[in-house]
Amino acid sequence: MIELMFLILVVYFIKLNQHFLVSFIMSNDLISFFLQTQLIGVIIGGALTLFSSYYIFFITRRDELRAIGRGFSIELEIQQDWIQHWIEKINRYNDANFTELFLSNDQDYHRPFISEESLYYVFRKEIFKFDKELAGNLFRFYSLLKGAEESRRYIIANRGDRYSPGEHLGFQPQEQKNSILHIKRNFDQGINLIPNIMSLLKSLQGNK
Repeated sequence: MIELMFLILVVYFIKLNQHFLVSFIMSNDLISFFLQTQLIGVIIGGALTLFSSYYIFFITRRDELRAIGRGFSIELEIQQDWIQHWIEKINRYNDANFTELFLSNDQDYHRPFISEESLYYVFRKEIFKFDKELAGNLFRFYSLLKGAEESRRYIIANRGDRYSPGEHLGFQPQEQKNSILHIKRNFDQGINLIPNIMSLLKSLQGNK
């Protein structure tokens, strides 16, 4: 596309100046013609430099965003499985058994919903270089994960004996239930955003 635009510009420039070029070629004023052709060469050279710089910038930025997009696609696939795992896990517990979640002998106990190594934190500024819809959905998705993680940490910080669901140190079962339901609401919303985000990330890759 950029190459075509440049070619059209060059052709258009020559078209505009064709009568001028013909008149000088047909005349005997070779010195003036030489000077004019040198000027035209400078103008064309400047245009080439300008468009080459823009083209390199455009390609570099496009490739950077595509690489970041591929990274988010991989992370979202992993997050989708992890979120689905927790949705199913929470659904298996009724109100009376919510206190059995987040015990330290649970294999999922130490794994956060989102960590500082997440691409969200690594490329947080770059997210807003995507188009409006993709940037908005990514920001919304990771905000939901952050909210779920805050609830997870709140539950763990206020638990009593991490191995015993009967010890709460003042942390009432209803508080834990509310926090778990908040996690599930965030996960339900987040997992519904993933298909659209993945589709937009795929479109970002373009035709290769």
